[in-house]
Amino acid sequence: MDRTMLWIVGLCLCVLGVTNMRGNVHTIHACNRRRVRAADMPRYAKAVGRGTFAIGVSLVIAACIERETAAAAVILAGIAIGLAWILYGQFRYNRGLF
Repeated sequence: MDRTMLWIVGLCLCVLGVTNMRGNVHTIHACNRRRVRAADMPRYAKAVGRGTFAIGVSLVIAACIERETAAAAVILAGIAIGLAWILYGQFRYNRGLF
């Protein structure tokens, strides 16, 4: 596993997650946010941003871990938590995946 790529992708996802949590929804596909009401847009962006940030943090943490199996477990846990946040935002505010 290339540690440099984990760092780069992880940091990019962290920045993207923070950008979304601050209310910028332009980085989220239009088809994924088309049914979100304007009043719910900040909460939707925060939920998706938290998920993206969780995945990014898990990649950065995995890049610091020496053992491959432990790093893989951290990545899987981060993806599961991040995906849960993203899906929560999708179903709660967009009323479906698309």
